[in-house]
Amino acid sequence: MSDTQRFEHKNNTGSLFKNNYKTKDNQPDYKGTAKIDGKEVDIGAWINTDKNGKKYFGFTFEIIEPKTQSEPEPETPQPDINDEIPF
Repeated sequence: MSDTQRFEHKNNTGSLFKNNYKTKDNQPDYKGTAKIDGKEVDIGAWINTDKNGKKYFGFTFEIIEPKTQSEPEPETPQPDINDEIPF
């Protein structure tokens, strides 16, 4: 699978993988994606500890907005070079 191809989950499924690139505490311990109600979602997961010492996962979810192809800028007409020459 090339870098431009992306695994596509079935609806209402996802996957998490250990974040081997974590360099700061505020970065997730696990990262992944899911498809929820037909929308692609980025997932971040942290291993947390509650006040009783029990471990649990905390999650963040962010909808991945589909990339839209921007319309090309309208071409600005270029002045005729002969109009700018004073002789």
